[in-house]
Amino acid sequence: MSILQISREEFDSLNLEKMGFFPEKSWFKSTEIDIAGTVIKDPFDKDWSYVIVAKEEDGIYRYVKGEVSLPSQEDAEAKIYSSMLVLNQKGSYQEELYTEPEDETADKVPAVIASIDDQIKSYFKQNPEKMYDLSPRKFEELVAAILKDMGFDVPLCQDSCRL
Repeated sequence: MSILQISREEFDSLNLEKMGFFPEKSWFKSTEIDIAGTVIKDPFDKDWSYVIVAKEEDGIYRYVKGEVSLPSQEDAEAKIYSSMLVLNQKGSYQEELYTEPEDETADKVPAVIASIDDQIKSYFKQNPEKMYDLSPRKFEELVAAILKDMGFDVPLCQDSCRL
């Protein structure tokens, strides 16, 4: 299991959608899983960053990890390498926007039929881009429901209490 430094041509052959705002200085890929990364120099701040992307089921590479404002190219390369090794050791990458809370009383309580709230949360877990279509109030209600599942007390005010 290893992470290789690769050429720009090999990185470009991965058909990543790139914005091209900042000059890329070095490129990396895993020999075990479909992850790749690049080290970038910010021409404005003169600092360094890295970005790691993973190939998803639809064949498109998407951002999974990165860091900005690093002092040198060497620091950025060391961090991208170690971050990619961690992902490599896991054997895969799977984004988790929301995970169901573990029910400590599962053996004491009978199974609960999923409510509409659970169905909505599951839908947005599978389609997070659809959250942009929610009204601000509905987004607030969704976040409150998720936080309540995590054990937080989340009061929602009436619409009339908003400025």
